[in-house]
Amino acid sequence: MKYLIFLLLLTLSATAFAGEIQRVFRMFTEVGCAKTYNSMDINEPMLLCGQCVRTVLSVTKVNDPACAGIQ
Repeated sequence: MKYLIFLLLLTLSATAFAGEIQRVFRMFTEVGCAKTYNSMDINEPMLLCGQCVRTVLSVTKVNDPACAGIQ
């Protein structure tokens, strides 16, 4: 029974934040795959469990030698 409750809560939280998660993934793909964007930023408030929190995220395209070995 406790696993069922856990799965229910996990499903509810995943659907509640699906739009935000999709937006973060879209930022990464727009910066990494598009030739028009070199960076993108998010800096905005979000309501989380009745509390206001500020989301700050920056995605920047770089020429890092550490990425050379990643496939």
